[in-house]
Amino acid sequence: MLRKTTRSTLLALACATGLASLATPAHALEGTFFLRGEIGQGDNDFAFTSTIDQSDSDQVYAGRAGYYFNPHFGVEAFHGKLYDERVVEVPFGLFSLDADVSVSGIGVIGKKRFGEDRGFFVQGRGGFAHYQGRTTITTSPCAGPFLCPMVMRTDDSTTKPYLGIGAGYDFNDRIGVGVNYDLYKADFGDTDVETRALTAALEIRF
Repeated sequence: MLRKTTRSTLLALACATGLASLATPAHALEGTFFLRGEIGQGDNDFAFTSTIDQSDSDQVYAGRAGYYFNPHFGVEAFHGKLYDERVVEVPFGLFSLDADVSVSGIGVIGKKRFGEDRGFFVQGRGGFAHYQGRTTITTSPCAGPFLCPMVMRTDDSTTKPYLGIGAGYDFNDRIGVGVNYDLYKADFGDTDVETRALTAALEIRF
């Protein structure tokens, strides 16, 4: 899975370099809309009231759109996927637990670029995220060689703050690439999920 993420990251950076050569420089990151795509790896910690604690990693991705009011401050809205894998599995089909977590949110962005129209930058972001979670439990209460699976699905949602930091490089005022580290925490009643996501990003401004 890490190899898949690395290939996706290199592809995003290659696309960014090609687009940068076509972009027309302007003078200021002010009154500017943006689109941003992110893909990377997430480390997930699951805590269940049934005393099951489990950690797992999965690919994460998100699409973001927003508006910079000036070179240092903006707002964003986003949607993404944090996890979609099997968390727990007992051999011979006796028990399994699958989890699916997606996220949507709105927030603010603070940015400092070391250059007028191009250069390296650092940024921070934060706001509120709405998490949609689904758990699927499959059990087989039958004894012997014949399995009789029973499936129970539970859907839940919650809204919690999120925080992130990042750094990158703007080729000009239209194209930039970056690396981000975000922290998401969801509370689904009997289940707590914490995701630490490291992603590569391509941002286009217009």
